[in-house]
Amino acid sequence: MQSYRDVFAVESSEEYERRHRNMCSGGKREIAVHVVLGNRRARVDHARWLIDCGCGSGAIIDTDLDTPVARCFECGAVHHGIEIPPRSERREIEAVLDARGDDRLRHWIPPETIADLRAENTRHGV
Repeated sequence: MQSYRDVFAVESSEEYERRHRNMCSGGKREIAVHVVLGNRRARVDHARWLIDCGCGSGAIIDTDLDTPVARCFECGAVHHGIEIPPRSERREIEAVLDARGDDRLRHWIPPETIADLRAENTRHGV
C-alpha cells in the first residue's frame, strides 16, 4: 500500500501539512487552504487511502493520525470527519489487497467486506 509519505515523498504528518500548504501557495496560482468538515467516505484506489473531494479530485488520507485527515492539492481543502474503518480493519483490508501484487489492482470501496475482497482474490487466482 502507498501512503501520503510515498506519494509526496515526506516523512511525517507535519511535513505532509507543510507540503500541502507550500504547493497551494506556490506556482502559477494561489489556492486558499481551507478546512472542510463533513462525512467523506474513505476508499482505496490504486493502493492509496483517499476520499473524493468536492472539487472532483482525490485527496490522499493521512492515516497516521488518530483522527485521519485528507488534503486536496487541487482546491486546498483539508478534510476532517472522514468515515474510515478502524485501524485494525484497515490493516486487514490492506493485507488482502497487498496479496494482489499490483497497485493497479488494489481497490476497496465501501460497503465491500473483507470476505468480499478475499472472494475477489480467489476468483482471480490470488
